[in-house]
Amino acid sequence: AAAYHGHIRAVKLLLRHHADINCSRESALGFGSALHSAAVEGHLEIVEALLAGGADIDLVCGIRGTALQAAAKGGHIQLIKYMLQKGA
Repeated sequence: AAAYHGHIRAVKLLLRHHADINCSRESALGFGSALHSAAVEGHLEIVEALLAGGADIDLVCGIRGTALQAAAKGGHIQLIKYMLQKGA
């Protein structure tokens, strides 16, 4: 939920405490991993932090696809460009 809602401080705290950021459980919001949640909402700063913390940029979450696809669906051009530069 922190990634989806753009709470960077909470995301960084979770990263410091070694949270499983590649967990792709379907949540109440339905976006899979933290990276997918941030991407669908266009939270570039959070995507940067998650990737720096080891998030799998190529993780596929069921029918939702990859985080890049989630960003594209949301029309988040800056985020799409960033993720492509990072190898998505």
